[in-house]
Amino acid sequence: GYNGIVKASSTDLSPKKITVYSVDGSVRYCNNFVSNIKFNIQKGIYIVVITDRQNKICKREKIVL
Repeated sequence: GYNGIVKASSTDLSPKKITVYSVDGSVRYCNNFVSNIKFNIQKGIYIVVITDRQNKICKREKIVL
């Protein structure tokens, strides 16, 4: 089931893209957002990458849920 919750926010109003990768590199979640986003995902270890419209990485973080 979906026991983990991921939240992300941005202080500016420019569009961002969030991509969640499992440790084996597969994409588990991908979506666009402007100011904030919240979604459920299975518990596990993930790499979360937030990029801007030019695909420049704004933040990359390992999370454990």
